[in-house]
Amino acid sequence: MGQRLLGSLEKKLQKGYKFFFILAIICIPVLLFTANTLGFFFKEVKNNDELFNFFIKGDELESFSEKEVTHLYEVKDLVKKGLYALAITLLILVISLIILNYKSKEHANKSFLYGSYLTIILFFMLIILAIINFNFLFTNFHMIFFQTSNWLLSENDLLITLFPLRFFLNTTAKIFISLILESIMIIVLAQNRK
Repeated sequence: MGQRLLGSLEKKLQKGYKFFFILAIICIPVLLFTANTLGFFFKEVKNNDELFNFFIKGDELESFSEKEVTHLYEVKDLVKKGLYALAITLLILVISLIILNYKSKEHANKSFLYGSYLTIILFFMLIILAIINFNFLFTNFHMIFFQTSNWLLSENDLLITLFPLRFFLNTTAKIFISLILESIMIIVLAQNRK
């Protein structure tokens, strides 16, 4: 009876390890993408005093139209959700890695390897999509993450002057390049950690 109980417990632990292994793999691209996107966002915001004060200090906006202000509040809400996602993903990843590392360092290393491979595959697909039709990617991003159409601004709006489409194209390219390079670094480090 004791042997069956131990065997049953071992099977449950194996399923648990698989769950945390898959969870860690999924967390890697989410964590890298969220951290890079927020990093580039805050780097750009600090270049404009009014936007910096709005996003960081909570000051009101004075130089922007009502439509732009509404969109910036939506962006602020998305950034807040991004920060929560970053914190939660990091916590889940750390817990998963502690559990996997408890079983063996090899499982933790493999989760980093596979998570980085997944990141490279996903973002190469997005790079190809961006090269083929960046407007499609840009439009669908806004349709998914913003509930109103206030992101559709006129060429004369201050936000478009500060952040033209070329800015978003360049920033997207920088984010994708950072993700690929960071993934390659993680792969190299994980392979050398054995």
